[in-house]
Formats: sequence, C-alpha cells, structure tokens
Amino acid sequence: MPADIDDLFAALGREADALPLPPPGAAIRRGRRRNRNRAALAASAVLLVVLAGVGLAVRYRPDDRTHPILPTTQDDRVSGMSPIGGPVVHGDGNDTWQRVIEADGRIYGVVTLPGGGGRVVAVDASTGAVLWSSTTYERLSEQAGLVAIPGALLVTEPASATERTTLDLDADTHVLDPETGQSTLSVAWQFGSRWITGGGMLVLQNTNGALKGFDLDDLDHTWRVPAGDDTPAYLVGTDEVGSGDLGPLVRITDGDLVQVTKSGKVRVIDIGTGKVRDTVATGQPAPAAAIADDGKLLSSVGRTLRETDLSGDGTRILYTAPAGWRTGAVRACGDGRLCLYQYQPDGEHTEVLAIDATDGEVVWRSSTTSQAETFLRVRGSRVLLGGATQTAVYDGSGRLLFAGPGTADWIDDDDVLWVGADGSVSAVSARDGARTGLGTVPGLTGDCAVSAEVLACPTGGTLRLWRFTH
Repeated sequence: MPADIDDLFAALGREADALPLPPPGAAIRRGRRRNRNRAALAASAVLLVVLAGVGLAVRYRPDDRTHPILPTTQDDRVSGMSPIGGPVVHGDGNDTWQRVIEADGRIYGVVTLPGGGGRVVAVDASTGAVLWSSTTYERLSEQAGLVAIPGALLVTEPASATERTTLDLDADTHVLDPETGQSTLSVAWQFGSRWITGGGMLVLQNTNGALKGFDLDDLDHTWRVPAGDDTPAYLVGTDEVGSGDLGPLVRITDGDLVQVTKSGKVRVIDIGTGKVRDTVATGQPAPAAAIADDGKLLSSVGRTLRETDLSGDGTRILYTAPAGWRTGAVRACGDGRLCLYQYQPDGEHTEVLAIDATDGEVVWRSSTTSQAETFLRVRGSRVLLGGATQTAVYDGSGRLLFAGPGTADWIDDDDVLWVGADGSVSAVSARDGARTGLGTVPGLTGDCAVSAEVLACPTGGTLRLWRFTH
C-alpha cells in the first residue's frame, strides 16, 4: 500500500470541510427512514448523520488534508460573519434552494422547480455570482444526493417518480463536470451498493458484490470484476463523503481498493485496473466500520477493534470494548493514536476514547453520553463527537471543551461551527472552548455548507452566503 504511517496519520487525522444543515422537518423525516433501515446503514452511519435540527456531511479536500495543526491565538479565532453579495436567486424567484455543498471555492446547490424536478447550480463562493445551471433532472427533489469528489460532482435522483418512504430504492447517479455542469456519465444502482473513488477512478460495487470502475478522465476506459462465490460485503477507504437521503456515500482511497468478503477475506485491488493484488484471510466476519492504509486494515467487529496486516502477517485484536458495548468508527487522532467511539446496541449510550495505535492501551475515555447515531470527526488530536441530542468537542487529552444541544462541524483546525436548534450560529474555539455568537441563519430549507472561509445556506427562494471574519 502506497503510504507510510506518518502519511496515514496526517491523512486520516484531517476531516473535510462541508456542513449540511437541514431544517428540523427534513431531519425528522430522514430520521424515521433511517430508523427503519438502521441495520443496513450501520456501516455508513459514521459520516451520514442527520441530527435534530441539523444534518452533517463531509467532503474530500486533497489540498488541505496534510496541513499541520497550528496553535490558536486570540486574533486567529473566528469572531463574526459578513454577507457575501446579496441573496442569490435562481430563475424567477419561485425556485427553491435545497441541499448545498462547498468544494474548491464553489457552492453547489440543488434547486427544485415549481413544476417538478430540479437543477444543480454552481455559485462562486467568493462573490455569489452564478457560474452555471445544469439541465433539468425530472426526479430531482429535496432528497437529492449531492457529492463532490476530486474532479467530479455526483447528483443522485430516484430511478422512478414513485414516492418512497424507505431507502431501499433504485437510483440514478449523474456525474457532472464541475467546471461546466455538463453530465458526462449516468449510472444506475440500488440501495446497498457501495462507491469508492481515488486515482481518478470512480468505482461502483453492486449489491451482489460485482465491481465496475470508471475512469473520470477517459470514460471509454472502464473495467469490471464479477462478484464470485464469496460475496464482497464491505468496501473500505481512508475516508468517506456523502450528502443527501439518496447519497451515495462515497469512500475515498489514497491508494488501492480494499474489499472485505462475507467470509472475512480481504482483497486488495488495483483501483486503476480492477486486478487483485493480494488476498488475505482474516478469519473474522465483515466489519461494521473500517479504514485501510499503510498496509493495515482497521475494522470494528462486535466488541473489538482489529488490525489486519494486508501482507498476510495475520490479524490481532487491538482493543476490546466492555461487555454490552460495540465498537464503531475509528480515526487516527494524533501521533500514534487512534480515536473510536463505542456504543450500546440500544443506541442510547456512546463513549469516545483514544487508544495507543501500537498496543491498544486506552489513553483517555470520555464520559458516557445519551445519544444515538453518532459520528466522529477529528482534527489532529482534537475530536468532535456528534449524535441525535448533542455534540461535544474534546481536546487532545480528552478534556471536554464544549457540549450542548445542537450540532457542529469544523470550520478549520482551531474553530468549530455550532448551530443551535433555533438556527443560532456560534464559533467555538477548539483550544479552550470559548464560544462566540455569530448570528442566526433564518428560514433554512435545506442543507448548508461550511468551509474555512464561507458559510452558505439555502433559505427558500434564495441562497445566502457569509464570510467568516477573524
């Protein structure tokens, strides 16, 4: 695998800078659907979480994943927001802005039309100027999936116009050129399929485990791998990105593609060609969550966090949760450390802890929180833990900096954006927990997006943008 351990901790210790903030009604509807599909979503609940009043998703930013963590100074802290231009209107003003994400200095939003269907619109994040509007997609709605990956924009709509109440549906994902909004590829898939991207490739794993790879620079170059008798059950990356009820949740890889089959075999596959490089038998069932890099697979299986050497040197149990608990998402969180959360199966209690990546010794453990469907995001050694009732920020020693109702995501390494149930917006210092009120976002109609510089929110017929000040 093409990375050393320092690269692993630098890459995995960074999380992306996109924050979807749906209104309470949208969150409640998605929460009901997710509860009916909790078992199927266990592997992806790490990053696709909709909380009470606010939803969160992330995106991949290859240009900033390895920046060092720098100390905060008083002058560096986010102290306010200033509007960027005026409200952005699409069409005659009767169109409704829904889901919004940020990528590479642009805001991409789903706009639904009064007569049905919708479009994707790109806006310059620095000026608020509209750059392009896509063709109309007849089944695009507030549930649309919108995902930015390196070199492409993925927009997803249901395969039929029939209203669905669960996530077990067929869908069509359109691959758009982020420069022009032109569709370069459309792919049909079913819920339960998995996606991964890396090295200029986009790969779909169908529900039966078969793989199909698409070269984003040359769509005539594709490859296929049949499922075989030992069906792949999990597709592993170093990170995940996704937004929307329909997703898709796309795994990110900095190197090869890694599959885990139902029998526990691990396949290391060249993402550019689809050729299997290595196959390793782990003797363990498919994990609930996993990451892979530097020749290691870290997987959460039942009560355990396991490390598999992908060169075939075996599997070891790195950590075991207490009786009655299960391990969840794992992320690198500082020099030689891994952070993970563990939860009780009833979904009502969660803890976050840091362990030594070499011997699994617990370095620190948080107090138990009463929340469900947790996500875990890190910046360096700092940890953001979120759930359906509250979100908490911890420093590298496990000290609780801030916690409360609402939800949050990283603005940058030193600042967290906090959004209350009433739409109030605050910046929380990741050094000492100091909280600065930034204002209120009025009339949200869909997901907002946040980067280190900009907050963008859909408010009915308009899209509003603010620039953070320090």
